[in-house]
Amino acid sequence: MKNSISEWLVLGLLILFGAGCYPNVDWEYDVLREDIHFERMGQRESGTLVGIISEDTEIQGYPCKKGWVHFVSEFKLLNFTASQPIENGANVIPEDSYIRLNDKGQITVCALPRTMEIQGHLCKGTGGPKGVHTTFYSGGELHCFFAPKAVDIDGIPCKGGVFQYLKLHPNGKLKQCTLARATTIGGTEYRAGTRMHFDSEGRVINSK
Repeated sequence: MKNSISEWLVLGLLILFGAGCYPNVDWEYDVLREDIHFERMGQRESGTLVGIISEDTEIQGYPCKKGWVHFVSEFKLLNFTASQPIENGANVIPEDSYIRLNDKGQITVCALPRTMEIQGHLCKGTGGPKGVHTTFYSGGELHCFFAPKAVDIDGIPCKGGVFQYLKLHPNGKLKQCTLARATTIGGTEYRAGTRMHFDSEGRVINSK
């Protein structure tokens, strides 16, 4: 459990943003860059650019909601809030999701504005950069999420809640979970609370 908490705490801290997070930024006001109007923009010591766009704007193919946006080197979009639903492979990420892109411009992390079904699974959502995160593979397949309550996946009883993340393989098969109750898998009985790891065919590869 400690590993799961620390993994998501670090991720959340990495993408937190807001005026209070940048006390050492020298702001420029009323900035126009690549035909995008920013109420203000500044560069952090890390080189990341942060800014506030004055209206909903499409940036590098993504519909960004009025407010804070982040960029990395060469003005490459990093974090934003979606102003419209976004198709992500076979899934759709809803408006008002807080989104993080990888270095190839693909959606990897989002905080959903509400609990909703993605790829047949209920994924907990709380909205904003401080919210519970849902992650995706580069092809848009659901990778890691938090279920609001215990759920069976591939016949395995998985714990839910904000301290028990669930992982899937790209083919949708269960990859990791914590058992909600004692369960027999492949002739072996595992205790409730055991962290299970499965291969892409559903075979147990590790438990602890």
